[in-house]
Amino acid sequence: MSHSVVSWLLLIISTVYMCDTSADESEINQLNEHYQSLNSLSIQLSFRDMLSDWKNVGNLKSLEKQWLHFGSRLDALAERDLSLCESILTHAMQTTSDSQLLAIELLGQPVTYRGNISELPRAKDWYRLLTLFWLGEAVSPDELFEIGETSFNKAIARLRTIKQDSNGASNSSFSNKDTAAIQKAYLDRHHRVIQNLNKLFIDSENIPPLTIARSPLGPEFLAPGYYNPDQKQFYFHVSNDDYIKAQMDFLYLHEGLPGHHMQSHWPDEKLKCNRLSMPPSAMAFVEGWAAYIERYGRDLGLYQEPESEYYAYKWQALRAMRVMVDVGKHAYGWSDNKLKQHWKQLFPEGIDMLERELARIKRWPMQVNTYVYGRHKIERLLAEQQRKADFNLVEFHQQLLSMTHLPLSSIERYNDFNNIK
Repeated sequence: MSHSVVSWLLLIISTVYMCDTSADESEINQLNEHYQSLNSLSIQLSFRDMLSDWKNVGNLKSLEKQWLHFGSRLDALAERDLSLCESILTHAMQTTSDSQLLAIELLGQPVTYRGNISELPRAKDWYRLLTLFWLGEAVSPDELFEIGETSFNKAIARLRTIKQDSNGASNSSFSNKDTAAIQKAYLDRHHRVIQNLNKLFIDSENIPPLTIARSPLGPEFLAPGYYNPDQKQFYFHVSNDDYIKAQMDFLYLHEGLPGHHMQSHWPDEKLKCNRLSMPPSAMAFVEGWAAYIERYGRDLGLYQEPESEYYAYKWQALRAMRVMVDVGKHAYGWSDNKLKQHWKQLFPEGIDMLERELARIKRWPMQVNTYVYGRHKIERLLAEQQRKADFNLVEFHQQLLSMTHLPLSSIERYNDFNNIK
């Protein structure tokens, strides 16, 4: 799970459009330059902080005029014969334009956030705005809830099977002060995964070295680790007296190889539509990839102890439960008591995480859905591709890594990308 969101957004937003075009290249480039020059309402993890910044943005009418003018230029391209890369770029720009105009409209009336989107004026539109920002497309609350529920049922069934077969999960842990031992344990996992990467990936030799360090953040940080792409560093976060060993396998896979570290430093020459100027909605692909890749722990030399695999499924169930809780809180207007009852009834194994995650969902609405929604889309594509007689998992991963800097909606054009070499 990556919470160095500012670094990710800078990495995504600052990228430059470099793609062979079938339309007038100068026209596309000019449109892209216009897009880059626009002022915008920026996305943040904290919804309250984001609203506070937006209220100080200045003249909303002027900002609206900028985006309306840009939208008219986009509309002029609607009838053009666009290449695949041009189509993806303009669609991403259109999504950003739509979300900016909707945000400006919603800011036309006073908004006070108290931890529940459903209490805001025009709550449905606010929730839709957050799906555009974080998922890159408008997804209904009912669809999101169903995806979360289905994912949860699969994960919890597997978790309970492991628990039954292994007579429970171990609570073996390091002292929170034993930084050197924790770091060494992660490095051991790192070397084990490197030895097995060729089972699932090509072109992994050119990925720069990963460094692993203890997080300098305080106990208020709400995640067990994060990745900083600028520093090429995975930070494990110690917030309790003990650091549970069982969480280390899935967390390394997610933040290190072949998760965020591999995808953020995939060779530029291997990227499809090389470095389009993408909006932050690419985060659903970023987090979806890292969540998806956790399923291959055994292939990569990890999950050798039942408790490690148990913990991986516990986190998979946790993420899916968070989707249901996010929708319940922010779209359906569930009370805290109803949310807690739902959690405790379905997920007693995760009661230890309930209060922390509920606080996170209130502070960071919608962000928690990127993991499950992204993984869901990738696994649905995987199932489709596996039906082909010539399916090759290594090539599938190669293709996906070449697309993960793009919006998640690009997955719908997966087969078209085969024509881009």
